[in-house]
Amino acid sequence: TTENVRQSVVSYADLDLETEAGAKTLLRRITFAARRVCGVNDAGLMAMEFRAQLHRCAEQATARAVADVDARTIVVADAR
Repeated sequence: TTENVRQSVVSYADLDLETEAGAKTLLRRITFAARRVCGVNDAGLMAMEFRAQLHRCAEQATARAVADVDARTIVVADAR
């Protein structure tokens, strides 16, 4: 359920998503937030398998956030 899902708010009101720089900045913010929420930054000496799960969590969270923003420029910025 959504009550058990950790979340982080990523602000992008200050960004112009029509520019590559704005899109890249938002993607960086989303990626950082996803890594923090999923615990990637705290993985340290955890088993490889568990760290891989944390990375998958962050990748999936990033993908969901990008889809929520619905900013095609973010996908373009990520590809460069």
